[in-house]
Amino acid sequence: MAHLHLTGKTLIPVDGLRDKYTIMKKIGIASAANVYKAMYLPENLPPEYVSVKVIPFLFARECTKFDQEIQMSVFSSTPNAENVVEIMKTFYSNNKFSCASMAYMSEGSLRFIMSKWFTSGLPEDCIAIALRETLKGLSFLHGRRRVHGKIDAGQIFVNGNSNGVAIKLGFEGSMYEHYQERWNPLAMASTSTLPLRDITNWGSAPEVIFGAEKGNKYVHKPHSDIWLVGITALELAYGCFPVRDRAEFEAVIEKIIKKKKLPTMEKLKRIADMENVKGKGKMVLNFLEKKFKSLAAKGERKERQFSPEFEKVVVKCLSGKPEKRPTVDQLLQFEFFRRSKDLKFFQRAVVNGKRVIDKTDH
Repeated sequence: MAHLHLTGKTLIPVDGLRDKYTIMKKIGIASAANVYKAMYLPENLPPEYVSVKVIPFLFARECTKFDQEIQMSVFSSTPNAENVVEIMKTFYSNNKFSCASMAYMSEGSLRFIMSKWFTSGLPEDCIAIALRETLKGLSFLHGRRRVHGKIDAGQIFVNGNSNGVAIKLGFEGSMYEHYQERWNPLAMASTSTLPLRDITNWGSAPEVIFGAEKGNKYVHKPHSDIWLVGITALELAYGCFPVRDRAEFEAVIEKIIKKKKLPTMEKLKRIADMENVKGKGKMVLNFLEKKFKSLAAKGERKERQFSPEFEKVVVKCLSGKPEKRPTVDQLLQFEFFRRSKDLKFFQRAVVNGKRVIDKTDH
């Protein structure tokens, strides 16, 4: 990661134009690049907030990779890519930096929002809205034979202003990790659970994992993206994914597919715990089974935490057979999305809601 101190400084593109970017604060990181909130000052237009990704020339290999990502994502600047975080301009500055300006997403990523204000997950109505807007962006990519490969809650960004709310999917050059999110315990590796920020690696589709185990570099395909949509749905529902290894992860997914319903967070942890003690002796396993059954018998019956419509989306996305997963456009026709609320509801419940939470906490 680059340790740049650019806050308060001005980046001037070396393209002969008089545009300037005044750096305001650091908001994210991406490999050797830093991402900043900046005030864009075009010569003949009103100023506006943008995000600027900056990588020093001295990171030659990373600069080459950055240029490749930009080439992959520059098409997303077209007007039809309204649900993809667009790259607005690429430029070199001060003979030191390779830069890309992109849309400023004021609220950060959904993962960042959850880590601070919705630690137990988003309300289901808000999950429907967030996934619907994400699928629109993914439909744009798949329609142009682009595959994402890194879909998770950390790459779904929210912008909120007086004109309303926008939810967009980061892609290639416009992907980054929110700076504060990186140090949140939910996103980091701990002594017990796998880090959320690597969920697209340890939570990849079976065909991706299988290819890696065989020593083959799997080329992501659209149905692998659909799997990640299902995994993202689970992260949005629970706020985290408390598993210690791939075996526990697969045990949770297997239980969801078998039951065709989502467990409560307490039951999800039990499933992971049961998988963790396998092979550690039948006595331990039998003890835990009896303990969990006893707790369930003593506890009151609770209503299902999630709707059947939401559970259907998750189960279909997480099919072990890639060909049985729906396409993006087929998913958008599911009742869960067809009956979803508008963006104004998301603005009231999440963007405005977190501000209310902040006020009550102080």
